[in-house]
Amino acid sequence: MKTTEAFVKNYVKKDIDSIFNILIRAQVGSRLDFQFLLGTGGRITTELVGLTKGHFVILKISAFPAKVDFSSFKASALGIVRLLLEGDDGICVAFRTEIISTITFPSKLIFLKFPTQIQTRGLRNHNRIPLNVPASIKLKKSNSSMSDISGKLIDLSDNGCRFQCGVDKNLTTEIKSNVDLTFTLETGKSVETSGIIKNIKLINNHYHIGIQFAVLGEGASFILNNHKL
Repeated sequence: MKTTEAFVKNYVKKDIDSIFNILIRAQVGSRLDFQFLLGTGGRITTELVGLTKGHFVILKISAFPAKVDFSSFKASALGIVRLLLEGDDGICVAFRTEIISTITFPSKLIFLKFPTQIQTRGLRNHNRIPLNVPASIKLKKSNSSMSDISGKLIDLSDNGCRFQCGVDKNLTTEIKSNVDLTFTLETGKSVETSGIIKNIKLINNHYHIGIQFAVLGEGASFILNNHKL
């Protein structure tokens, strides 16, 4: 696996869906550092304004280091963006990109090419691996019946995983509810396990459900060793 000076023991993702699923976890206004690859040193503090999947990322300048001004941001200039995604599974994210264009009114904004590859490093004891594979969960209702919800698994660790589904799903559950999880790896192998719901978040019209595995040994290490993800 390739590494950079900034990151070691990285996970590298190159497919657009996985990249998008990671980046949309950053809230509007989140801090990102931009650094030119050539010609200008120092990291420039920016804020996330928005992004469009597969097209561009929009940043607003927060602060300039010495000897750097807005005129330095020219089309085709290359740079590296770094950000921290906090939460239950905080990660560092870095990617190379290229400036598409800038505007000065009504605010100084930079349009960057949507990354074709990102590198991530976990901040917690259980590093999470970004995924984008079909999955389903069974929710136990109060009347003892089961409800199946289809979606996809977007990341995985030894401790748990994150399941994503649409808001149209009949999601009637509570934190600490027991769930059964089934997902299909890129190899075509099916994995079944169970866990407890730790959190539920609504992000860009999708539910993101954090699940802690009931048996920790059936997490990322088990899957990587036995199913060759």
